[in-house]
Amino acid sequence: MYLCMNTIHRFIPALICGIQSKICNNNTVKNQNTLKRKGLTLFLSSMLTMAGFHAWSEPLNPPPTLESMKVSLFAVSASGSASLVDGNLTNYDDAFDNAAGLDDALKMNNFGENFGITRDGLNLSIEQRKKMTVNDTTFFVMWNMVRQNYTLRFIAKNLNHPGMEGFLEDNFTRVRTSLDLNDTSMVNFTVTSDPASYAPNRFRIVYVYPPAIALPFVFTDIQLSVNGFSVQVAWKVDNEISLQDYTIEHATDGTNFTALKTVPALNAASIQSYQFKDPANRTGDHFYRIKAVNRAGSTFYSSVAKASIEIPEADISVYPNPVVNKTLQISFRSQAPGKYHLQLIASNGTVQMLPSIQVSGMHMIMPVVLPRQIATGIYRIKITSPDNSIIVKTINVL
Repeated sequence: MYLCMNTIHRFIPALICGIQSKICNNNTVKNQNTLKRKGLTLFLSSMLTMAGFHAWSEPLNPPPTLESMKVSLFAVSASGSASLVDGNLTNYDDAFDNAAGLDDALKMNNFGENFGITRDGLNLSIEQRKKMTVNDTTFFVMWNMVRQNYTLRFIAKNLNHPGMEGFLEDNFTRVRTSLDLNDTSMVNFTVTSDPASYAPNRFRIVYVYPPAIALPFVFTDIQLSVNGFSVQVAWKVDNEISLQDYTIEHATDGTNFTALKTVPALNAASIQSYQFKDPANRTGDHFYRIKAVNRAGSTFYSSVAKASIEIPEADISVYPNPVVNKTLQISFRSQAPGKYHLQLIASNGTVQMLPSIQVSGMHMIMPVVLPRQIATGIYRIKITSPDNSIIVKTINVL
């Protein structure tokens, strides 16, 4: 049970003055302020208890903007009926402070279950605190619980601050339940034979604001593609408005990274794409990551991506074979760059020149159209490389 001191002043000011005077004249008290704070509140709470005040009544005529969290404990019978057994209230206003004091009300001991708030070593039925602008926690205390089911009802008013979330944390089940901060939430729990299920500190409410984000951007993607001995590095970012630049870093062992190039950030709020071509010029594994630096000088890294460059087997192949519709493909793999000359040689020795092919990459596939007037049969394609070496492929033209 409880009584807020400011409410007491409205009803029994003479009683308050008398008790304060008596406490202040008690020479055996070492800390009069502490005794006044604890003893006076406790005494007046008892007076109102005897007068029939309900243990978790609302303040008289609360302003509509008052921020509060009212908690009620219900005992649930085997038949499913619920009975209100205790509760507590927390009000938030800048007129209050966060220390337990005369604005708060001590928790009186019920004959049955008790569910209060604990702060600064005191058990409270009403706690009055400053408005929340940072993370805050309400610590509950319970005792005289019995083995049965219970329900906690949370009635929040005006606590739906932008971005803030509230969670009931259960130290016994390790469950974290989200609470509606401008409406009613119901949470069921059970007390068993396990002492942790009826531990005094089983529950608390944690109010959490979003953490401050030094760099409000996200690496959404980093991809690598290999073309011959070069690697294309591509990455995407979202909400990069605080960024200064990106540095592409490379390693061959996945640990010792060196910078390859720094590019300025576009400072856009939408998703942006960047790319960089690394002429790696060596076989083996290549590791890449992106370092992002914001205007404040803070550094952040993307995940590490890996690419492997292998030496392909040198080969020139012709397909399909047999050749259909006078059209074929010539694949050049790991061949020296330059111009390759082609000749089509019939079985009777007749030679026809075909268009030359300019090879410039590690792996190129080029289409070749044979003369339409040639007859079906067996032919040879003579391929002369830039160093005048010759490769001959036999084909069957249908």
